[in-house]
Amino acid sequence: MFSFSTKFEMAPASDIIAARGLNAGGRVQQFVDNAVLTHAEPYTPLVTSTLSKSGRASTVIGSGMVTWNCFYARFQYYKYGDTRSYDPMRGGHWFERMKTDHKDQILDGARRMAGASR
Repeated sequence: MFSFSTKFEMAPASDIIAARGLNAGGRVQQFVDNAVLTHAEPYTPLVTSTLSKSGRASTVIGSGMVTWNCFYARFQYYKYGDTRSYDPMRGGHWFERMKTDHKDQILDGARRMAGASR
């Protein structure tokens, strides 16, 4: 007669999540926030650079909320066209246009930061 016994112990889910950097404010969220700001900069309207710089100044890296906080940011985002005469890449809806071009790159980086394979 054959007998087999085993015991499986696993760390709490919160420890596993933290080890992967997936906790609130963790390294993966920090990476995503930084990547969004970095990739969005070339799409953000630029005359005095106040709007562009407001993204870094107004965003708490790791919060998951990227904000451009400037008195004319909303107007520039929603009311102006998606291109500017001085630079066709810069214009309204800069976050959405950046996402179209760089979403996969940001997600791949987040996967790598979390230690996941594709």
